[in-house]
Amino acid sequence: MPAFILAAARTVISPKGGIHRDTPLHELAGLALRHAWTGFDQKPEQVILGNALAAGGNPARVAALWAFGDEVPGLTVDTQCCGGMDAIALAVSLINSGKNQLVLAGGAESFSQAPQRSRKTAAGVQPYQQAQFSPWADRDPPVLMAAQNYADHFRITRKRQEAWAIESHRKASRVDTYARDLRAQTLRRFPPLIRPGAYAITAATVAPESDGAAALVIGDETAAAGVACSDIRPIEILDFESTGGDPSQPALAGLDAAKKLLARLPRRLHDKIRAVEIMESFAAQALHHHQALGFPAQMVNARGGLLAAGHPIGASGAVLVGNLFWELQSKPKGSLGLACIPAAGGLGSAMLIGN
Repeated sequence: MPAFILAAARTVISPKGGIHRDTPLHELAGLALRHAWTGFDQKPEQVILGNALAAGGNPARVAALWAFGDEVPGLTVDTQCCGGMDAIALAVSLINSGKNQLVLAGGAESFSQAPQRSRKTAAGVQPYQQAQFSPWADRDPPVLMAAQNYADHFRITRKRQEAWAIESHRKASRVDTYARDLRAQTLRRFPPLIRPGAYAITAATVAPESDGAAALVIGDETAAAGVACSDIRPIEILDFESTGGDPSQPALAGLDAAKKLLARLPRRLHDKIRAVEIMESFAAQALHHHQALGFPAQMVNARGGLLAAGHPIGASGAVLVGNLFWELQSKPKGSLGLACIPAAGGLGSAMLIGN
């Protein structure tokens, strides 16, 4: 049974300590859930949300309680940055199986209100910033070090990274509050985050830690027929891929997922892809993904990437799919959209949708 995106909504994405700093995670998520659900008479049968930083407690259920009351169950997915997209894929599986007719899926993250985390060790309780993503310490680099290693490995110069950042902000300026009018001379003043050199990453070329939530209504053919007369066109979710790769080079897995998904798509349909969303965890990764996939620049991240908007970890994948949903509303019938995202630990997800 096919599954369709029937609606999509998200909150403003704001930097840690910004406008959402005092908003509890369940309210942040609940606002997106309620907004996406506007116009539907019954309650959703399930809420599935990606989240990485809440440290347990099933925030999807807490958000479902706040938004809809006792009757709606909630399931939280933690695949880090892939969580929001993986939540949508789980919703698709419920629709495909015939188990559910209408599911709300997406993601939510609050860096501002993330709990402080610690481990019990022989030396006592030790706080930590980054969770363990690999059983091997030498293959579990800090996120920023992994980003710098990526730029070094693929020889992506600081100048190219900054050019990508400028374009990301330019595109995002029409839909996001925090996009800026970046200039090359300004970016040259940013100090390197890890080490100096031709391939240095800076705060301008790494997506900022952010708060935000996104939600999509996923429904079956019957539900899609019920909204067909509205101004919103249902968009079918055609395929999904999840991959695992080298945890020491986590950003590569998103590209692998996209390539596997495209390999299953008949060659005659590749030219039907009209919109592409590539996660911008950092500019070097987005640049490399774009170059490897080979899509025209004007087709990629048309609404601006999360390098400009910010990176609300568990919500980011859902933001990408939501962007595709809105982009395909204005594309010719038969158009396709592709989204891909990598995650810490060497995870990658990709999704193909079509109108």
